[in-house]
This record gives sequence, C-alpha cells and structure tokens, in this order.
Amino acid sequence: MTREQEQLVLALLEQVTPLLHRYAVSATLDYDDLYQDASILIMDIIARRGVHALPSYVWVSVRNRILTKVKYHRIRQAVSLDAPITADQGNLTLADVLPSPYRVDPLTLVLGRERIEELLRRPRRKFCQARVVRELGETALASLL
Repeated sequence: MTREQEQLVLALLEQVTPLLHRYAVSATLDYDDLYQDASILIMDIIARRGVHALPSYVWVSVRNRILTKVKYHRIRQAVSLDAPITADQGNLTLADVLPSPYRVDPLTLVLGRERIEELLRRPRRKFCQARVVRELGETALASLL
C-alpha cells in the first residue's frame, strides 16, 4: 500500500469515526473491533479502485458492516437456563420448561420404591442369590433418589 493510499485510509476512517462511536455505544459493541473492521473494509475498497464516490460508498459500506455485526450479536446472545422467562410468571426458568430425561413423576418414584422394597423382602433360597438381589435392590433404590 502506497503512502497516498494510507493517507486516504486514515482520512476515510476519520469520516466514519462518529458512526463507529454511535454504534459502539448504542449496540454495546467494542469500538476497537468496529474500528478494525472499518479499516480492513476501507483498505479492501481502495484496493478495488473502481469506486467513483468513495466517501459516500465507504460510509454506506461501513454502516452495512456494522449493522450486520449488530444483527449477528443479537442472534448469538447467550441466555442463561436459570434466568426467569418472564417477570409475571414468578420463578419459572427456561430449565424448568425443557424436557429432562432425569425428571420422574413423584408417584412413579414412590410406587417404584415400594415395589423394590417388596422384592427385597422376599425370602431367597441361596445366600449368593440373596446377596445379589439385595445389592441390585439397593442400587435400584439409590438410582431413584
């Protein structure tokens, strides 16, 4: 890049600086990132050399690049699973409405526990069989917690 092109890049960056400040504040984006994106874009535009109304073309191009970045950040915004869904629904969170393979109906839990305890009380003929059944039953009870 020649010295004249560098001066042109700096002059065009100076023209779009208010635009960068405005969007950095309003969209809570990093000013330095916007400035770097604008610099790269302006250097690409100058390298093409086919633009007649360069200042206005750069202004529109930088603004469009910023708007694309703003849309991207809004779409990619992270949401905590523990954050309340709405203020009027109390303590309901996103994690509460997502299906969970670990969530068991309380009635099923009680009935399962009673059934396992009933099976454990049955007499066994062999000591080895009784020990295995007891261990499996204790494991099953622990998994219901």
